[in-house]
Amino acid sequence: MSQRILNILTIVILILSILAAGAGLFWGGAGEPFEFVSVMGERVKINGSGLYFYDPFEGVVQAQAQDAVTLFIAVPLLAAGLLLANRGSLRGRLLLTGVLGYFLYTYTATAFGVWFNPLFLVYVALFGLSIFAVALAAAQIDRPALPARCAKGFPRRGIIALCFGTAAFLFIAWSGRIVPELFSGKPPFGLLSYTTLFIQVLDLGVVAPLGVVGGILLWKRTPFGYLLSIALLIKGASLGLALLAMIVNAWRCGVESSPVETGVFIVLAAVMLMLCWKTLRSVREKIP
Repeated sequence: MSQRILNILTIVILILSILAAGAGLFWGGAGEPFEFVSVMGERVKINGSGLYFYDPFEGVVQAQAQDAVTLFIAVPLLAAGLLLANRGSLRGRLLLTGVLGYFLYTYTATAFGVWFNPLFLVYVALFGLSIFAVALAAAQIDRPALPARCAKGFPRRGIIALCFGTAAFLFIAWSGRIVPELFSGKPPFGLLSYTTLFIQVLDLGVVAPLGVVGGILLWKRTPFGYLLSIALLIKGASLGLALLAMIVNAWRCGVESSPVETGVFIVLAAVMLMLCWKTLRSVREKIP
């Protein structure tokens, strides 16, 4: 019964995400960017056209890059994971769980961060459905048997280092933006026309702590540690592709970014993709 519910939730997520990402990329309209002065006195360039009419231009550059990755990479990966999972594949179940994590992160940020537009309820639906889908997908995996299903090629130490390293980088990078401006009365870098740093809320409040917990539990070789760290790795690799697309699109559109942060994100994305490939290859469908 739970597998059937998971199938329905995933199919709905696929349909709604195609609608949301497709609209973000192809919903055009007349208009030009215009300047807006935020309540904190920051001059912000607003997009002024399309679905993301009221969003800052810098934010739209990132959002549309992620829409492209969602539409052309994440959606096919999610469909493949669902198909393989229904065939009883452990790799498929892990892929499904991790990619659903990507959709949960993406549409949590979208639902809370993107300015109100005609697809607001679609974002809310994707946010809510992804929560339950991730939980159900994780519940379908036989956790006690998972350590034995990871062969000798499983990059356990690499994943542990990545979990701790990513958590440390997020804490250092985002704290460097936030702490100096807490009592200065000045807007932190990246606030633009938003009311808060919603990405930093997700990364510091959820992603970094999960990375630390996943790294510790995998170091102790607990079954849940294997599940959590692998799911985080697949989610991170999917998001890494989106980050690479954002970097390329920002460069193409002339949007300023931190060279140090950009360099670290590129390295992290490359490492995540490599470890993700090695992890899925090392997973055995059956215990010998």
